[in-house]
Amino acid sequence: MLGKMANQDGVTLELVDVLSQRPLSQAIEARFGVRHESPQILIIEDGEVTWHASHRGVAPDRVRSALAGSAEGHGARV
Repeated sequence: MLGKMANQDGVTLELVDVLSQRPLSQAIEARFGVRHESPQILIIEDGEVTWHASHRGVAPDRVRSALAGSAEGHGARV
């Protein structure tokens, strides 16, 4: 569902498979200072994490709200 949302909303979506791309996953955690959880989504704007969520917070409606600037729902506005 998130991939479909990205296509509709003009969002670039990148998927990191933490099992096969462990070094990349660790580099993302170190770079952005957000502890890895799975499933997880990070919204990155201008090279900084502006919002992140994991588990139940990873839902299209919550992600759309975060992209629109709302801190509603599960997740953390950074």
